[in-house]
Amino acid sequence: MSKKAIRILKESTKMRHSSRFSAPKNITWWIALILAVLGIIFHFVSVNPLSQFSFWMIVASAALLLIATTFRDL
Repeated sequence: MSKKAIRILKESTKMRHSSRFSAPKNITWWIALILAVLGIIFHFVSVNPLSQFSFWMIVASAALLLIATTFRDL
């Protein structure tokens, strides 16, 4: 292998290892926590307009945390 190919290979592996997850901001974490807790509460307590969305509140909470850890400053 040529020196140029080895350098390119090393640089590409460095880029792959440098993309790490970041902690979400406090406000994002609190919003996700509130959504999850409300989803759990509305699953067990019948509140007519909101109980039908309890599962989706929990899914939205998990999705928000996944997105917030993937992208910086969210």
